[in-house]
Amino acid sequence: DHSCEIPYHPGACYAGWGQDLLAFLTGEVTVENQAHCGLTTESFRTEGHFELVRKHIHKNDFCLLQFAHNDQKLAHLMADRGYTDNLHAFLDEVRECGGRPVLVTPPGLNIWNADGTYLELLDAYANAVKKLAEKTGTPWINLHEYSVKLIKKMGMKRSRDYFHPEDYTHTNEYGAYRLAEFLAKELEKLFPDRIHCKKEEKPFL
Repeated sequence: DHSCEIPYHPGACYAGWGQDLLAFLTGEVTVENQAHCGLTTESFRTEGHFELVRKHIHKNDFCLLQFAHNDQKLAHLMADRGYTDNLHAFLDEVRECGGRPVLVTPPGLNIWNADGTYLELLDAYANAVKKLAEKTGTPWINLHEYSVKLIKKMGMKRSRDYFHPEDYTHTNEYGAYRLAEFLAKELEKLFPDRIHCKKEEKPFL
């Protein structure tokens, strides 16, 4: 979970969807957010973070796995190489612990070409997640498709309101809240017997 500077400004802080997910869920549910900035599918394991997941996950707990932004920086972690292999290993080990893995495609980046068209940099990773989900029979959520459509609809200037200032990768509270809302609803669709969303009082703009 990200902390924020004081005085608090929701548009000028870092925030990830994991820390906002509980805002949309109801009933006896707890969210344990083990996400960390700057990590890949490789360093999440080598730095000991996945071991914490293995240690604390209980039978039938859901484990949402979403990577890619940092994997794309390393040749051996390209979508069809180490990235997919590492995700596959996570799936197997979560299941060995009795957990229920859910794959999530990476949210889109707010990057545009000089001619004003959207620059897609993570579609290969989103497709890799889809293929792995189909191959392993794993539930998955297409956060990439949702977020890219939203960014394109709003345009480059308006989309900045959902990202940390001067940042095209990391969302602020507004962006994290919007993504968490989508994920909660998709989880409810996948697992209606276990996951329940709070009733909307008014749409989030």
